[in-house]
Amino acid sequence: MKIIGKIFNPKKSLPLRMSQMFIEFFLNSSPRIGFVVGGVQKGGTSALDTYLRDHSQVCMASRKEVHFFDNELVQKLPSRLRYAYYHSFFYPCGSDGLRGESTPIYIWWPNSLERIKKYNPKIKLIFVLRDPVSRAYSHWNMERQRGLEKDSFSTCIRREDAVGDCSRVSSYVSRGFYFEQVKRVRKIFPEDQVLFLRHEDLLGAPSSTLNKITEFLGVSSLSVVEEKRVHSRQYESPLNDDDEVFLRNLFLRDVERLECELGWDLSCWK
Repeated sequence: MKIIGKIFNPKKSLPLRMSQMFIEFFLNSSPRIGFVVGGVQKGGTSALDTYLRDHSQVCMASRKEVHFFDNELVQKLPSRLRYAYYHSFFYPCGSDGLRGESTPIYIWWPNSLERIKKYNPKIKLIFVLRDPVSRAYSHWNMERQRGLEKDSFSTCIRREDAVGDCSRVSSYVSRGFYFEQVKRVRKIFPEDQVLFLRHEDLLGAPSSTLNKITEFLGVSSLSVVEEKRVHSRQYESPLNDDDEVFLRNLFLRDVERLECELGWDLSCWK
């Protein structure tokens, strides 16, 4: 019970979430989650999550970013209780809809993908990749506005390059090295269960990109697609040239390897 008490916010979610969790625990009848949008942070996953919530055949989790497979505390629970907690986020989904959730840290967080595989070997995964330079700056800008980052972007990226960073907050550079992350996904899951997309395509051609997603998930296409901009933030200043050149050089080899791995033209990321 000590672990459970730490998992929930007692002022907000404890009574409702625990009641739903224990219903799930005793009934043990919920279907497995069918798909996960697992990355990347600041890659357009909030917009994609919002699009999918409009689909009549899809039931998304009650909140974006459930943070189940990356929650080290939750993973200490016995498996039946652990999965009951996870399934409580999908109450009251019907039995017929395809269940899914979006937590973009999964592609990057150690052991998340292996836990997903163990939970449902047949699950489908969607990953939206963004230019790593603009992703890093957007990530820093978000943490800055949240009050969690005090240092300049220039300081942060050079410090991270020198010493590395595995923290959730300030991993601006490390999350942008996609090649090894993609290789790991492909090593764990078969090709027909994984869909990689470019952020630029979701942003610039949402209808065709969403058609690709619905076909991949095996559900009907969305009849009307209205462009969505979710969690789009103002920047306190533009990315300066020195920082952009520093990061372009830093990511260049990884971007080239990613081009070969996915068969994409990523000239605009170089």
